[in-house]
Amino acid sequence: MSFAAVDRASLPALVPEILQSLADIVFEGLVVVDRHGFILLLNPHAAEVLGIPAESAHGRHFREAFCPSLPPDQCWVDFALMRGKPVRRHRFQVELPGGMRRTALANFSPIVDAGGAIAGAIITVDFENETYLLREEREKQKAILRSLAEGLFTVDTEKRITSFNRAAEQMTGWKEEDVIGLPCRDVLRCSHCEDDCPMTATLRRGKPIMDFDTEIIHRNGHKIPVCVNTTILYNSQGRAIGGVMSFRDYSKFHRLGDEALRQTAFHGIVGKNKRMLEVYSLIEEIADSKATVLILGESGTGKELVANAIQKLSPRRNKPFVKVNCAAIPDTLIESELFGHVKGAFTDAYSDRIGRFELAHGGTIFLDEVGDLTPPAQLRLLRVLEEGEFQRLGSSETIKVDVRVIAATNRNLWQMVQEGRFRDDLYYRLNVIPISLPPLRERKDDLPVLIEHFMEKFRRLTGKHIVDISDQAYDLLMAYDYPGNVRELENILEHAFARTRGNVITENKLPYFVRQPLTGHSDFVTSGLPEQDDEAERLRQALVQCHWNRSRAARLLGISRTTLWRKMKEYDLLKE
Repeated sequence: MSFAAVDRASLPALVPEILQSLADIVFEGLVVVDRHGFILLLNPHAAEVLGIPAESAHGRHFREAFCPSLPPDQCWVDFALMRGKPVRRHRFQVELPGGMRRTALANFSPIVDAGGAIAGAIITVDFENETYLLREEREKQKAILRSLAEGLFTVDTEKRITSFNRAAEQMTGWKEEDVIGLPCRDVLRCSHCEDDCPMTATLRRGKPIMDFDTEIIHRNGHKIPVCVNTTILYNSQGRAIGGVMSFRDYSKFHRLGDEALRQTAFHGIVGKNKRMLEVYSLIEEIADSKATVLILGESGTGKELVANAIQKLSPRRNKPFVKVNCAAIPDTLIESELFGHVKGAFTDAYSDRIGRFELAHGGTIFLDEVGDLTPPAQLRLLRVLEEGEFQRLGSSETIKVDVRVIAATNRNLWQMVQEGRFRDDLYYRLNVIPISLPPLRERKDDLPVLIEHFMEKFRRLTGKHIVDISDQAYDLLMAYDYPGNVRELENILEHAFARTRGNVITENKLPYFVRQPLTGHSDFVTSGLPEQDDEAERLRQALVQCHWNRSRAARLLGISRTTLWRKMKEYDLLKE
């Protein structure tokens, strides 16, 4: 057979526009030949198989393009054209640039003209095993998309939906088969679809958009707060063919967060640290008792929350619960506040007054900052604890009360006893069941749950959808020592919420003192470590103290971050 020039006039009839479009998007090599075996069309994937530009194959014979060393009378395509019957999975050798050969598989489908004659053929070509592997890879990718917890869909350049994963179906109430081909705005009805659509911006600018806060509308009409990410979708040749959007359901996130907090909270006390778990267990054990409880801990550690928990679990839960801040009452009035007075007991005592103990009869009284009681008040409190009775100021009448006492202080009462500033007999009466609360700096593992607890609290109070904290801000929160303990952490996050306008708290929204380099870390101890021999241990101590934040550790050690990184590498600390 002579390889005559291709009759180009037959191309429009043989390869209509729809076939050209199909050839460009299929993932298999696709070749169209005329009745003599000359190539009329070769798609990008077939050109990739050959390692040649598609244009250079046009007008060449199939044998000449794919297997030039094959004798002309042994071309399998010529034999197939003469037979005019389909061929399935034909195996043949493809010659690649540089002399390499690979086994390929081909499917041959003849094209018959209106008169019944063979006008050419459509041939699909791929390397052996690659068709199966490609199909398997596609199925794997589909399975991954279906299993993603985030909603995900793709659109073409006109923003018509081309795929819709299972999570997107569950979040929106739409099925994939119902939305394919529809504009995404008609499905999601996003609150920013008209004037600030993230997908439109991504397709126009060619840049991804991350963490875009908006709302979509479920198929049944209710609104869903979501966080959206968008990016460009490219084909295998690197050409932009549309966009990808993923979105997370914030309402679900909040519900999961609430459940997680419930699992780490104990009647309003948040924490899962080992020492806090011991406190929870102790509270449960002593709640039914009438014994006096002394809660010890620094200011802001949650002593009042512990008193509340004891009251909620006690048989007196439905009885009076009277709280007294002993430090907030002037010394001259503290006895009157606690035990009451009668008319004329002192200047300005114009009428009888019931004291806090009398009000708490049958229930519980919480004496916060009990270390601030005056000596006379300490003596009167001792009598109540020993005998369950007292007298109002200016009265000789004895009043019997049934009151459980829970006291709390941030002072060292035992030291005050030794210094003669607190009665030792009262100390022993109060210290029947001591509960010691650790400062926040000693339970840093509780910081994540405490941060989320207060984030959720301020989300509800402010109505802001602030759902995350930047890495830099989070590092600062984890490194800070919190001299004001949990109360100070709450104040810091309230401060950040008030200043944040987006949905992420960044470093510059934290209070100034939290952002100061190594505030509160001046107590770093390296004494006893030789300057050179134990340098690795000094580096490790600094890194542990700074929670492996290299920038802070470098400042603590007085060296640059680059020097620290080099020394970490030298002492094999990077893997830690």
